[in-house]
Amino acid sequence: LSHLFAQGVVSGELFLADSKFREKVNDKLSQSHKIQDIKIKPIASDYTIIYGIISSSEHDLEIPFFSKVSLKNAKRRLETFGYKVFVQKIGHSVDTASE
Repeated sequence: LSHLFAQGVVSGELFLADSKFREKVNDKLSQSHKIQDIKIKPIASDYTIIYGIISSSEHDLEIPFFSKVSLKNAKRRLETFGYKVFVQKIGHSVDTASE
C-alpha cells in the first residue's frame, strides 16, 4: 500500500508540474474527459485524488501501521498542493464456486 500512496504523490506532482505528463494522461482519456489545454497548469483544488483499496472483508477498512504513516504523509503532501484526498474501500466478494 505504501507504494500506492507514493504513486499518488508522484502522479499528483507531475500532473501539476509537467505538461508532457498531462499530454500522456490526455492520450489515455476519453474525449469527454480530455484536458482542454495541457500547457495551462491545472488548479489542484479542482481535483480529488481517491486511493481505492480492494478488500473482501465486511468490516471497515484496516491497513497496516506503516501504511497508515505513508498514507498520512502522502495525504499531507497532496493537500499542500491543493488536492482533496480520500481513501475508498472497494468491496470484493470471494467467488467460492471456483474453489
